[in-house]
Amino acid sequence: METLEISTTDTAKLMRKELKNAFAGVKFSVTCDKYAGGATIWVTFDKETGIATDAVRSIVDKFESQKFDGMTDSTEYVTGEIDGVPVRFGSHFIIVQAS
Repeated sequence: METLEISTTDTAKLMRKELKNAFAGVKFSVTCDKYAGGATIWVTFDKETGIATDAVRSIVDKFESQKFDGMTDSTEYVTGEIDGVPVRFGSHFIIVQAS
């Protein structure tokens, strides 16, 4: 089965939808930072909501297409899935922060 490629912008849209479903009424900023050789998606929310960063990360982790291992200085590529179809999301890395 062919792996579907999802752009960084479309990946961010999917993340917003998932976050809205998981944390109704909480406002998240989901922005894309595209650069030569990759892309990062930043997820920011108000720390006053009381939501733990780990709770947000558990929702958005599945959209990350790369994992970096600092011990071996290597990158592992990750294939996700939507409705049984393998996908490669456009976000190489996802940063979650409460501000």
